[in-house]
Amino acid sequence: MIESIGTAVFTLAVVAAVIYLSYVSTKYIAKKNIGMQRTSSRYMKVIDQMGMGKDKSVALIQTGLNYYLVGFSGSGITLLAQLEEEDLAELPREESFGMNVPTDFKGILEKIDQFKNRRK
Repeated sequence: MIESIGTAVFTLAVVAAVIYLSYVSTKYIAKKNIGMQRTSSRYMKVIDQMGMGKDKSVALIQTGLNYYLVGFSGSGITLLAQLEEEDLAELPREESFGMNVPTDFKGILEKIDQFKNRRK
C-alpha cells in the first residue's frame, strides 16, 4: 500500500516536471524564433517583426520620424528599405488557426481551444 502511494507521488512529480519543462522550453523557443528580444531604447522602437523561416526575420524599426525595414538572417543584418510614415498601413489580423500564433504557452493553448470549438 505504501509502495503504491510512493509510486503515485513519484509519477505525479515526474509529470509535473515534464509539464514545467515544456512550458519553459516553449517560452525559450518562442523568444529564439522571434530573432531578437525587444528592449527599451530612448531613440529606437521595434514597430513590428515577423519570422520568415529558420533564423530569418524582418522588422520595422522607427528612429525618430524615420522607419526602416530590416532583414535578419544567420549571415547578417540587411537594410531592405527606408519608409515614410505614409507608406505604412495597418493590416487586418487573420483570425484563422495557424496565423498570428501567440508566442506564449497560454496563448497557444487558447488558440488551440478556439480552433477545436470552431470545428464542433
